[in-house]
Amino acid sequence: MVDIVALLDQAEPLLRRAVGEAIALEVRRDRLAQNVRADAAQFEAALLNLVVNAADATGAGGQIRITVEPVRLEDGDVLDTDAGDYVRVAVSDTGAGMAPEVLAHVFEPFFTTKEVGKGTGLGLAQVYGFLRQCGGGVKIESVEGEGTTVALYLPATEACAASTAAIVAPVTARLDGARILLVEDDPAVREIACGQLRDLGGEVTTADHGAAALEVLKSGQVFDLLMTDIIMPGGVSGVELARAAAKDRPDLAVLLTTGYAGDHVDRAPADLPWPVLRKPFQADQLASIAAALLAGRSPPKRARRRKVSAAGA
Repeated sequence: MVDIVALLDQAEPLLRRAVGEAIALEVRRDRLAQNVRADAAQFEAALLNLVVNAADATGAGGQIRITVEPVRLEDGDVLDTDAGDYVRVAVSDTGAGMAPEVLAHVFEPFFTTKEVGKGTGLGLAQVYGFLRQCGGGVKIESVEGEGTTVALYLPATEACAASTAAIVAPVTARLDGARILLVEDDPAVREIACGQLRDLGGEVTTADHGAAALEVLKSGQVFDLLMTDIIMPGGVSGVELARAAAKDRPDLAVLLTTGYAGDHVDRAPADLPWPVLRKPFQADQLASIAAALLAGRSPPKRARRRKVSAAGA
């Protein structure tokens, strides 16, 4: 169970950093919005993905609005979504919009309107999958030349927002002063992880693929922790990057991350000496594992994402 308004309050500084100063971001919250059944980390990743997409479509001088409000859906209001009480989280932009023939394909895996190398096409498909997993729905309205609105419908719970538990477990570990090289090709995930690491006190340098990270390492910069995705474009995987970095710096702490679940995580050899953190992860998970690595301790090699209870799945 997640207090969606409190989570938005927490995520707003990160969203504003992702948008930048050239685009106006307005956030409207209805404090009567109920708790929802959803995973906090997945929702934050989905919201940031939508905001980054909106910023890309809008450009300098545009506007983005995030609106949170309780709604009642009837049968047929939103495709594949049951009637009931929901919290609507809408991201609207004044950008280029989409033609009807493009709009018809936006939830298909690997469909993208971005240039080669600028997107995987998985963004909206993953958002749709997240909403279906938690029993919600998503609706997109777009007009060419006028902008786009993507509305997420999250199932409301009966408990009032005032009685909700904390969104995430309290963070006790800190990374104050740790020099961290973060390597992640997904801009939304990179922004979330970078914000989490900096909030924990880390000094973060980022790279968007393995080859770029190798150039950073060759420049002579010194790092205490390398945090890298396993599967990346550009010809250098996270495992290859970690091995190259560890060869020159055997004392460098390494944390691998992956968005693959189940058996797919075995794309990384099981005998690697570094832990693997599943995405999406929350700040307390990241903090405890990274702090243990920096202190020379050995966290679990397969760091699993926190299980979500029936009330929060």
